[in-house]
Amino acid sequence: MSKRFSLYRIWPIGLLGIFLLGLSCGDDGQNNCYTETDVFLGVALRRIDTTQTERACTLKVVVRGLDQETALYDTVSLSSLQLPLQPTLNETDYLLYMTADSVWYSDTLHIRHTNQASFLSMECGGIVTHRITGLETSHHYIQEAVVLDDQVKNEATVHVKIYVP
Repeated sequence: MSKRFSLYRIWPIGLLGIFLLGLSCGDDGQNNCYTETDVFLGVALRRIDTTQTERACTLKVVVRGLDQETALYDTVSLSSLQLPLQPTLNETDYLLYMTADSVWYSDTLHIRHTNQASFLSMECGGIVTHRITGLETSHHYIQEAVVLDDQVKNEATVHVKIYVP
């Protein structure tokens, strides 16, 4: 009796081959996303000196969302801030405490913005960029806030300058 070729006899070998092919093509456990998906509003703290020259200034600051318990910055000395904007709302509010010469001042920073969600890739997911449409402060310590770049994307840049005395 002659033996005939049958697929039913070799199915375990085929299944093993498919399994090994899946292992070789699978994810290597590393995220291959090379695009930064975190978007921050860059804020520079500035002071105009007696010669009317603009200079960076370092202040001790506490920054928190207006209705949030945890601080984004908690009593640290900085000359610039990186603030996230609300991706699902068109307004973001921050409470800023700043000290100069051991006296603490508080101001609110109210930012109006539009949001643009985009899909990057399966590895990276999505990103939300923003366009600043308005900016106000309570002017307790902040003298002026100026928008330099209204497009808030995933790049480190100064979007807003805050001037203090």
